[in-house]
Amino acid sequence: SDVCSSDLSARPTREGYTNFLLRVMYEGTFTQLCAASYPCFVFGEIIGKRYLDAPDPAVPAGQAEWMRTLHEVLIPLQAALGAEVDEMGPKVAQREREEILWSFLRATQHQVRTFDAAWALSDPWPGEGDDPSFLSTPPDRLRGRG
Repeated sequence: SDVCSSDLSARPTREGYTNFLLRVMYEGTFTQLCAASYPCFVFGEIIGKRYLDAPDPAVPAGQAEWMRTLHEVLIPLQAALGAEVDEMGPKVAQREREEILWSFLRATQHQVRTFDAAWALSDPWPGEGDDPSFLSTPPDRLRGRG
């Protein structure tokens, strides 16, 4: 079977973001992880609030429910992440404060790249194209075939 069509395979941007978060989780502090996770949780606030403020009847029911749930579930988690950073930020050494800030900045960059790739409906691995070779063919669902 084609490795790229696995449901476990990720596009480069999403894989990079996930790997970054896992690396912070294993190598950083809890506060760094909270700062790195924060931009992802903002998504629920922004998307959920926009939908709740102006429901669009063209949005499929399942997707609308997903947006409402994101908003309801992620807002308290986002607040907890922010509270951890706010509490610990002033208590840690300057070097760790810089690492907390860098973790937040890099996560924000990953989040923006993830949205950009989704918006463009394109996130190819190097070498991907129309050649139907084993490692260069994206999943059919990304090519509009599934």
